[in-house]
Amino acid sequence: MIEQHSGAIVITSSANAKVGRAGMPLYDATKAGVVSLAQSLAVAHGPDGVRVNAVCPGYTMTDYHERNAATRGVSPSELRERNEGYGLLGRPAEPAQLASAVYFLASADASNITGQALMVDGGLSVTAG
Repeated sequence: MIEQHSGAIVITSSANAKVGRAGMPLYDATKAGVVSLAQSLAVAHGPDGVRVNAVCPGYTMTDYHERNAATRGVSPSELRERNEGYGLLGRPAEPAQLASAVYFLASADASNITGQALMVDGGLSVTAG
């Protein structure tokens, strides 16, 4: 990327980089560190034409969460019901919504965006605190 003087790096962090939780300080701190890493890399490599951003998902309905819920006898539909009301939009994200955010940050449409943390959390970070 440095040699071609262009490129985009998108690092995955978490909404928990900005929204702390009881019992999860180490996880939340590492996710804040990921945002800081993206910012530092953006500063270091912006002059090289390389953009670096972070995407910060909130709760997302992934296969991992569905499998974990299944071990407790909770179906995917029950898991979705239990998470109604999440964030301002009232629901968790779907993986495709996160993929779209990453695609955007990596695309030419985001060619003037670097060093940012894009919150893809359904508004959770706006209401926390």
